[in-house]
Amino acid sequence: MNQFVIESELLPVSYQLSQALGEMVQSEIVKQGANSPSTIELTHAKTLTFNFRDESYNASDGGFHPVEIMLSRTTTQYPQWQLVYVTTFAYIGNVYPELERNLDFDCQSGRCLVHPYIQWAPIKDNRDVLEMYQLWESNFLEYLKTNCYDTKRVSVSD
Repeated sequence: MNQFVIESELLPVSYQLSQALGEMVQSEIVKQGANSPSTIELTHAKTLTFNFRDESYNASDGGFHPVEIMLSRTTTQYPQWQLVYVTTFAYIGNVYPELERNLDFDCQSGRCLVHPYIQWAPIKDNRDVLEMYQLWESNFLEYLKTNCYDTKRVSVSD
């Protein structure tokens, strides 16, 4: 597979995150088998959505927050992708906690949500948001390395 490249004009996506997600795509291709009708076909894919879940995560005991990452294709020659969003979810509420967006870096709108009860903030030129993203990414890569997520899935849309 050619190098998997993720770009973002707003967030400093690391080479390590690009490689981790690229390896996940390659692993899915190998796992499904090259002749499977459901094989991830990167040449026609317009978006890739990655989902990561810690199946033991719940409102009372905690755990690792579910994560969803979406990429959209930027070139047709080889897989080069634009970061669309990174969203984490958490149980929020005391009496009846519900799984809600907890942290959302939305590159399409150029805004970031740090908690559902706080207003959206612009990403561009916002040092706090950039530091939050770098902290999130660093932790996320460590969670991937230590296999904290039971379920990892890649969905393709064309």
